[in-house]
Formats: sequence, structure tokens, C-alpha cells
Amino acid sequence: MKFLDRIGVRLNLIFLIVVTALLTAFGVASYHSTKTRLDAELDDQMARTVRRLQTALPEPMWNFDQARLGVVLASEVNQPGVVGIVVTNDKQAFVTGMVLDASGQAVMATADAKPPGVPRTAELTYNDGGQVKPIGAVALHVDRAHIEAMLRSRIVELLMQVLVTNLILVAILSWSLKLIVLNPLNHVRDALATISSGDADLTRRIDVTDANEFGDIARFFNTFVARLESLIGGVRGSADALKLSCAEIAQGNNDLSIRTEQQAGALMASTSSTQALGVTVAQNAQRASEANHMAQSASQVAQRGGVVMESVVGMMKEINDASRKISDITQVIDSIAFQTNILALNAAVEAARAGDQGRGFAVVASEVRNLAQRSASAAKEIKDLISASVERVEQGNTLVNQAGATMAELVGSIRHVTDIVANISAASSQQSAGVGQVCEAMSGMDHATQQNAALVEEIAASAASLKGLAEDLVSTVASFRTSDDAPARLPAPRQV
Repeated sequence: MKFLDRIGVRLNLIFLIVVTALLTAFGVASYHSTKTRLDAELDDQMARTVRRLQTALPEPMWNFDQARLGVVLASEVNQPGVVGIVVTNDKQAFVTGMVLDASGQAVMATADAKPPGVPRTAELTYNDGGQVKPIGAVALHVDRAHIEAMLRSRIVELLMQVLVTNLILVAILSWSLKLIVLNPLNHVRDALATISSGDADLTRRIDVTDANEFGDIARFFNTFVARLESLIGGVRGSADALKLSCAEIAQGNNDLSIRTEQQAGALMASTSSTQALGVTVAQNAQRASEANHMAQSASQVAQRGGVVMESVVGMMKEINDASRKISDITQVIDSIAFQTNILALNAAVEAARAGDQGRGFAVVASEVRNLAQRSASAAKEIKDLISASVERVEQGNTLVNQAGATMAELVGSIRHVTDIVANISAASSQQSAGVGQVCEAMSGMDHATQQNAALVEEIAASAASLKGLAEDLVSTVASFRTSDDAPARLPAPRQV
């Protein structure tokens, strides 16, 4: 232990500093009080001197009485603190003066003399028949050397008082400190050293001999050691249980680490399979999307074919109607040919009745008849052709109508197929998105499982470290000696 680390040395130093500070404060206050008092006395004395000079100097200055001026100055220059007096006229010209030489004797001053000290100037006036006239000024030079000498002697006295008082008070306080505090404290320290010098024996106690604060400290320390002994016993049992639990935790963490690694490997394989399935589903979704586009194209083609077939059906209806109109026209022509033939027969009968005169008319009637017969034959042939054409047109119209209905059914079927393919494409897209989410989830689970595996390894390492710390704690606690280990219990401490 260093010298300055001792409590007695520190307390003595504190006492010394405090006492010195207090005495110094009192000394400083006394010094300032003395200085203020001396300054006030000097100022009062100088003021009285100035008033006397203002009273005594004007009349001899007005009468130019140098002898009387010298007497007045000689009587005032010997006042304490005064080192010189200089008198000037109203033009600030030197009139007379007196100063103290090096031996302290008063001598007359010259015009170029500069007395030492601080000058205090006062105006000189003369009452000339009731009229006050300024006649000059007097400068009183004051020296504070005697005050400073008195203050220095006062400081020396204060220092001696502080030193003597310090020595007396420090000696008294040191003796009291040693008697009241340090001796009992050293007794407690020696007892603690006796306890701490053994092999951590918690069965030992401090003897209580004093009925003061240090006796209370000894009793409280004995109580503390008893509780500490009980605490160490409990800690020892807990440390043993902790050691066993740490060993079990370390073994369990090792097993968990192995199973977690196995689970991570299986989950990694599942993740790979799920990713492959996701690729396949994505390809199927792409093909379904292509089939959907092709089905939509086929539906558009079928719709255009349905529109064309509807146009063909309309055209066939128009052709059928035109064929029926031609058949009607042919019937009209056949009727006209029949009427013409009858007229030709009537004309031939009339020509036969006319004889030779109607022979030419009979020839014309015969030609007309032949023409009517050929027209009838041609109309009949046209009628037959038109009838056959109408039948074929009706058959074609029937086939076209059937083809239109079939085309409409085909368009509806293609639309239905297109809707189914679109649903398949949407379902494939949803499946692809779902499989993608499953892949992401499996990847996240794989990452989390790997993190768990790393965490389990860290926990296993921490458990092993905790097991080592528990063993160290057990060995540390075992170094304390308690009543369970002691062969015999020491007697209880004596109470005061």
C-alpha cells in the first residue's frame, strides 16, 4: 500500500487543507480589513492637512510672505505619509515648495523638483473685501510606503498564526483520528486479513469487542459471512445441477443438429424436384397458351367461313327465286305459243274458206303455226330444263342450308373448344404461378432450415461452452469451505 493511499494520511491532508483554507480566509479578511482601515485613516489625515493648508496659505501668498509660507509648509510636511508640498499661483507657476530628502529631513523644493508619491491638489482662494479670488493651488504628495510596511508586517503575523494554529489543530485531529477511527479500523482490517489469508474458510468469524460502529461492522460482517456461506452452499448445489443439465443440453443439441442436417438434405432434394416440376408446368402453360392462340385463330377462320356460308345460302335463295320466275315466264311463253297455234288454225280455216284468194294467207298461217309449234316445243324443253334446274337448285339450297347449319354448329363447337383451351391456358398459368410460389416457399424453407442447422450448431457450441463454464463454476465454488465441509463448527461470536 502506498503512503498516500492510507486513510490516516488522506484524512490528515484533508484536515490540513481545510484548516489552512479557513485560517487563510480569516487572514485575508483581516488583511483587507486592516488595509481598508489604514487607507481610510490616511485619506482622512490628508483631507485634514489639505483643509489646514487651504486655510493657512492664502494670506501669506496674497502678501507675498515667503517666510510664513515656509513655516506653514514645514509644519505640514512632517505629517505621516506626506513626502512633499508644492504651491503654485493662479498662472500655475511655481511659488514655493518643500520635500523630504533621503534622510527624511524637510528641505525647500525648486521649480523643477518632482516629489515622489501621488499628488492631491486643492484650489487656494483669498477673500479680498468680501470678494473671493483664486490665487493658486497646493499639491500634497502622499507616499503609501509606511502603509505597505505595516501591511507586510501584518501578513507575516498572519502567516505565523496560520502555521502555529495549523500545527496545533492537525496534531490534535491526527491524535483523535488515530484513537477514535484508525485503531478500531486497523483491528477490523487485521481480522479481515486473518479470514482472507486462509483457504476461503467461510466458517470463521470476527470477534466483537466494541459496542460502537466498528462493533456493528463486525457483527454485520459475521452475518454477511453466514449468509454468504449459505449462498455458496446453494450455488454449489445449483452448479452441480447446472453441470448435469448442460451436459444433457449439449447431447440433445448434437442429436438435434444431426437430424436438422438430415432434414435440410431431404428438403434440398424436395426443393430440386419442385423446381423441376415448376419448369415442366411452366412449359405446359406455354404450350397451352400457344394452343389457345391457335384455337382463337381457328375460331376466327370458322367465323369468317360461317359468314361466307351465310352469304352463299342467301345467294342460293336468290337463284331459287330467279328460277321460279323463269319457270313462270316459260309457262307464259307456252300459253302464248298455244294461243298462236289456235289463231294459226283459225287463220287456215278462214283461208280455206276464201279459196284462191286466201291461199297466201294460208301459207302465212301455216308458217305461223309451225313457228308456234316450235315455240311450244322450245318452251316445253325450257320448262323441263327449268324444272330440273329448279329441283337441283332446291336440292342445292337444302344442302347449303344443311352446310350453313353444320358450319354454325362447327363455329359453336370451335368457340366452345376455344373457351375450353382458354380455361386450360388460364389454369396452366395459375398452376405455373402456384408451383412458382411453392418453389419459392420450398427455397425459403430450405434457407430457413439451413439457418436453423447453423443455429443449432451454434447452440451446440454454446451448450458445450456453457458446460465448460459450469464445470469451472463447480470447481470455483468447490474452493470455498463451508460448514458442510468443516470437521467442527467454531463457537458463535460473542455479542457485546
